[in-house]
Amino acid sequence: MLTDEIGIGVISFNRPDCLRKLLRSLEEQTCLDGAEFHLWQDGAVNAFSKVVWADPVDIVHSISAFQAAKLPSKYSHIQKENVGTGIHQFTAMEYMTRRYECVAILEADIILSPHWLRLVRVLLDQVKEREDIFSFSLGFRKLCPKDEAEQNLDKLVYGTPHWWGEALVSERWSRARPHFLDYYELIRHCDYRHRPHAAITELYRRKEWTQDATSQDGGKDMAAWAAGMRRVVTVVNRGISTGAQGVHFRPQQFQQMGFDQQEPYSYDKDATLDRFVLP
Repeated sequence: MLTDEIGIGVISFNRPDCLRKLLRSLEEQTCLDGAEFHLWQDGAVNAFSKVVWADPVDIVHSISAFQAAKLPSKYSHIQKENVGTGIHQFTAMEYMTRRYECVAILEADIILSPHWLRLVRVLLDQVKEREDIFSFSLGFRKLCPKDEAEQNLDKLVYGTPHWWGEALVSERWSRARPHFLDYYELIRHCDYRHRPHAAITELYRRKEWTQDATSQDGGKDMAAWAAGMRRVVTVVNRGISTGAQGVHFRPQQFQQMGFDQQEPYSYDKDATLDRFVLP
């Protein structure tokens, strides 16, 4: 029995063209029943620094793209000001995990396999019994040679991949949340781009977390680990990233890491795959 109701949060800022591609891939999902979609749209002018971080026209176009998408049960949450990705994603995670047993958070700069949501449901049913797993990703980069993809479709490994498309049982967030709040306290009153890196690094040291990314994604990795859980990711990606240019990426870096060479990401066997091999 696959997980039925699932809340899907779409994190959006200033890339309406990327968002439209994601929305088209969501419209093409083979297993949409019971899914409810929430747009989380950040604003243009930062609430703390008053710096203009986006063209307001791009904000309007992003909202319009979501409104036009042919998806069931759509809801929009619009920030009047720019609060930055840390506060913005925390707000989305808090809202979604309080209202749904199972949640997926998607950033706007990805395209998903048409079987992505079906496979998410399969995995959610499995990880409900694995309280050591915080969340999972269906991946955006192959962890095996391309010619070995077919034989690795059902495999997952532990890891800390990009948080571009993460799914979890909401109860896991409640366990990691107290640790993330220690991180959140350091970013909640400032422009995210001006976050206190030294203070965040010191927090990681106290938590005995050895990675050094001070991003809010890094904060979530730290919180999951501090709560005694780990993330898992499929060996074969079921999506690709379109975010070569963004807050944390530049085109050269994107190419060097191989994110521009991750097709195919949809496989016929995914239509019937009914169990994964968890690490």
